[in-house]
Amino acid sequence: MTLHTKNLEGAAEAPLVPWGIQAQTGVLTDVLLGKPDHFRWVPLNSISAVTFANMDKMGHRFDQQAAVRQHREMVDIYESNGVRVHFVDADEGLPSSVFTRDSSFMTPWGAVITSIQTPPRRRDYSVAAKFYSSAGIAIWNWVTAGHFEGGDFVILKPGVALLGWSGDRSTREGAD
Repeated sequence: MTLHTKNLEGAAEAPLVPWGIQAQTGVLTDVLLGKPDHFRWVPLNSISAVTFANMDKMGHRFDQQAAVRQHREMVDIYESNGVRVHFVDADEGLPSSVFTRDSSFMTPWGAVITSIQTPPRRRDYSVAAKFYSSAGIAIWNWVTAGHFEGGDFVILKPGVALLGWSGDRSTREGAD
């Protein structure tokens, strides 16, 4: 995996918008989650396909009811700590859109909609973009070259972001 920092200070001259962030440290006030209504285990690549094929042999089985219960417990923990929880729409054709950290990330200028590499998740951007649009949250940019996932991005401090890519989940073109 290759890591590099990127100076964001000259990235936009626009003022900060509501819902923007300065850094991914401090007190969490809002979080975007996917609803688990259609969540199911889907092999996303060759590694997870092998794991999926061997789950029974390893004594593991996907339990939809347990997943929904655990999701509710997570939401309850956020809310009991004063975090406002927002949800993308559940979409039957997007069983992994519950993992919203990959389909977008927030910047001081608004959201960036990403481009997920794994074929079953490539349309996850649609529920993220729909949420931001309906909530009146600015979409600052879109990843349109290569692939880049939100989990490979962090704002360390105001003006400094860390991006990572390995060529699998995220590519250099997507990070650029």
